[in-house]
Amino acid sequence: MTEIKDYDETKSHRERMLSGQMYSGFDKELSGYREICSLEFLPKLNSVLTDSTIPAKEKRPVIDDLFRKYLGSYGEGSTIVPSFLADYGRYTFIGKNVFINMGCTFLDCAPITIEDEVMIAPNVSFFTASHPLRERERRQIAGGDEGLEYALPITIKKGAWIGGNVTILPGVTIGERAVIGAGSVVTSSVPADCVAAGNPAKVIRKIDQSETIDEDVLIKQYNDAKQAGRTANALLAAHTICNQRRRKQ
Repeated sequence: MTEIKDYDETKSHRERMLSGQMYSGFDKELSGYREICSLEFLPKLNSVLTDSTIPAKEKRPVIDDLFRKYLGSYGEGSTIVPSFLADYGRYTFIGKNVFINMGCTFLDCAPITIEDEVMIAPNVSFFTASHPLRERERRQIAGGDEGLEYALPITIKKGAWIGGNVTILPGVTIGERAVIGAGSVVTSSVPADCVAAGNPAKVIRKIDQSETIDEDVLIKQYNDAKQAGRTANALLAAHTICNQRRRKQ
C-alpha cells in the first residue's frame, strides 16, 4: 500500500499550519497567538481610533507603530486605513509603499505577502484557511483525525491593484501589475500584467505596460469610449495620452 500522509506527526500544529499540512486550529499554541491578535493588538488599534483626546495628526504614528509591532512586517511608506481585521497578524507581511484601504480582512493562517507598491481597495478579504468538504471530517472529534483544517499562502506581487470587495482564496498568487476587478472572487492564480474579474475571476484582457503606446491607438480608444458612453475608459485613455506628451516635453 502506498504511504500517504496529510501531516507530519513530528511537527507542531503551528509548523504544520505554516507548511500547508492538516492541523488543529484549537491547538493551545495557535489559540494563544490568535488571542494576542484579537485581545491585545486589535483592541489597542481600536482604542486609538476611538480616543477623541488624541488629535487626528497624532494617531497615524501610533497606528503605524502598532502595525510594525504586531504584523510580520510593515514596510516603509506603507499605509493601512482602519478598520483592520486579522486572525494572527504575525503572518501578514506588508512591503514598501503599500496602500490598504478600510475594512480589509487578513485570515493569515498561512503567510499573506503583500509586495511593494500594491494598492488594495476597501473591504478586500484574504482567506488562507480552508476545511475538508466532507462533513464528517469537519466535525471536532476528540482524539480523532476529523476536525482538522489546512491553510495555503496568498501572495500579491509588486505593483498589483486589488479592487473593492474582492475575496482572495487559499493558495492564490496575483501577478505583478495585475488588476482584479471589484467584487471578484479569486479562486486561482492570476498572471502578471492582466485584468481579471468575475466569480470565479477570469482573465479578461492583457494590460499593455509598454513605456510608450502609439498615440493613434490611444486616440481611437478615447473616441470609441466616448461614443459608447464609457466615461472611465475615455478618461484613462486621455490620461495616458497626456502623460506621454508631458514626458516628451
